Amino acid sequence: MKLILILIISSFGCTLISHAQTSTWKLYLNKKQVAQGTVTQRSDSTIIVLKKSRLSRSKLLRIDYMESVVPKGWNRSFAFYDGDKEIAHFKFGSSSGMFGIPLKQTQLLKAGGKIISLYTYSEPLDEKLASAIRIRRILICRLKIE
Repeated sequence: MKLILILIISSFGCTLISHAQTSTWKLYLNKKQVAQGTVTQRSDSTIIVLKKSRLSRSKLLRIDYMESVVPKGWNRSFAFYDGDKEIAHFKFGSSSGMFGIPLKQTQLLKAGGKIISLYTYSEPLDEKLASAIRIRRILICRLKIE
């Protein structure tokens, strides 16, 4: 009985530790949240449908990206892709926090009926370190403009 109790308590602790180390993101149009998720979930199946009329009324796409461990001296980039073609790229000076992207610069209004992929990645400011490591881009979500 004690062994079962110990196993339950230890598995609960491991679950809390792994959950606490997950990076999260939230997507806003102006001030209204339209989606959220975690980096560990399968984002390739997440399609967020956005109405073109709503996009045209909005000025800002805000992404709240919170890393579980925030490294110092790193920046974050967001990139919008139409298939294999990058249509917009935005680079910010920190790797975690709130990031505002002007919608006019994203080309989303011109993407009616298409599915646009939103990726992010973080890279060190130190050029030597950046050349020595492999940068992995992360698919946040896919956007369908109707």
